[in-house]
Amino acid sequence: MYRLLIVDDEPVLRSGLAELIEWSTYNIQVVGTSRDGIEALELLQRTQPHIVLTDVQMPRMNGIELSHKIREFSSEIQIVFISGFDELEYLRNALQVKAVDYILKPLKHTDLETVLIEVLKRLDETMEKQTSKQLMEQKLSKSLSLLQTKQMQELVKNDGSEFVDWQEQLDLLELHFPIEGLFLMFIISVDNPADTLGLLAGSDQKLITTRMKQECERLIKPYAVSHYYFESGFGEYTCVMHYQDANHLESFIERIDLLKQTINGITQLCVSIGVGETFGCIDLIRENYHIIVNAVRQKLYYGKNSTIYAGKLAITEASSVIPSESEIEKLMFTIKQDGLASEQMYQTIEELFQRLRLNKQLSPEDCRRMGLRIILDASAPYTLLHSEMIQRWEKSFWQKISSLDILEDMKEAVYSYLSQLYTAILSGPSNRHYKTVSQLKQIIQHKYDKKLTIEDLAKETYLAPNYLSTLFKQETGVTINEYLMRVRVEKAKEIILDTNKRIVDISLAVGYADPAYFTKVFKRYTGMSPSDFKNKIKP
Repeated sequence: MYRLLIVDDEPVLRSGLAELIEWSTYNIQVVGTSRDGIEALELLQRTQPHIVLTDVQMPRMNGIELSHKIREFSSEIQIVFISGFDELEYLRNALQVKAVDYILKPLKHTDLETVLIEVLKRLDETMEKQTSKQLMEQKLSKSLSLLQTKQMQELVKNDGSEFVDWQEQLDLLELHFPIEGLFLMFIISVDNPADTLGLLAGSDQKLITTRMKQECERLIKPYAVSHYYFESGFGEYTCVMHYQDANHLESFIERIDLLKQTINGITQLCVSIGVGETFGCIDLIRENYHIIVNAVRQKLYYGKNSTIYAGKLAITEASSVIPSESEIEKLMFTIKQDGLASEQMYQTIEELFQRLRLNKQLSPEDCRRMGLRIILDASAPYTLLHSEMIQRWEKSFWQKISSLDILEDMKEAVYSYLSQLYTAILSGPSNRHYKTVSQLKQIIQHKYDKKLTIEDLAKETYLAPNYLSTLFKQETGVTINEYLMRVRVEKAKEIILDTNKRIVDISLAVGYADPAYFTKVFKRYTGMSPSDFKNKIKP
């Protein structure tokens, strides 16, 4: 609704004007009346009118003087004069103040209505222009923000093969950074962003991004001369600070953990922060960005909510800590020997991930593939009887682990998968078969040193030999004889490591009367003879 101020020294005319027209029908509200220009100026500041309807002749300050004062105040206020015939020449000279029109006394409703229509037309046009201008400014501001983000992403991620005029870039982006000074860069990285931030609706993601920016800038402001914060990737936010001196920097660094806690409190997301070292020239921003990206990726090993300082990372040799094929085979043998409920299985998985944890050079992709390798091999013995379920679960597992960038979470995903698989097998239609195979494994574990035939084992389980052989192969992926040989070889290795018995005695101890045949079986599974194994392990 447009606001109207009436100025006239005649009380009757002032009140008459206020009541002459149903102003609300014109979307107009009378916000005040005054008896002269001086009084009107006081009301002007307080009421901010869109229209001033003023007499020409008034004491103290007339309408012409008032209109000049109004124009000093605003060029948008619509001025309409009220005048008599003897004032027309004087009034025409005063229309340089861009008044809308004038109305002659005595006032007529039709004259006032005609002028009002013109006033409202001008006001509507003015409001439309202002709205359009505001929208344009908002679009330009948004476009500039998007341009700044896009350009900064390109600047920090580019390989540096092209020359960059940094002063030109800073001016273009309206970033108030000097070319040289004291700079610090850090990256906020959402932990497991695909599994957390990625599950939220787009509007919620935008809200969280905005809140994180607000909290980050609130923390930075007291310590930075200038700064720029931008989204450098999904779930990754980069900030460049230009600070004044070392004291300001130290004070800011001390509050990094507070920033993590604050973000967690307002977004319920865990974040890790990679902090770079100070640099003295803005053209080093690209080099520092890549250093910090590599640092923050170390959260893979450090875990959630980590603060990682790029200058304090130690370099390790990758080759010495990658899990070996024999360690993987050990896990698979444990699963085939003792099943998915084996405590040794979980201990072996922990050892494998511990090896990965020691390696600070593997990528998240390498670790995810190791997790997938474990569950594929662990599921293999049960694929024949549970193929549809396992295929569905393996696909779900890969989707899950692909969304993780923390090693501990990857290990928990492996544990969860194997636990669910074990539960499903026990509760599934083949539960009876699973129990039979478990019983058979226990018999072999206790009687491996005896002469065991499939017929003997069939009697123990009250099943036909052929049926038992088929069932065991379906459940475990290996034959009964292969399983028995592996158990005997593992027991033989333990005896070799723990005692100084002769090969012939070891052969008898694990159920082989013929030492030559025992040697042949041992070599098939270990790649070396019992003597070579003993000499290698116990020189």
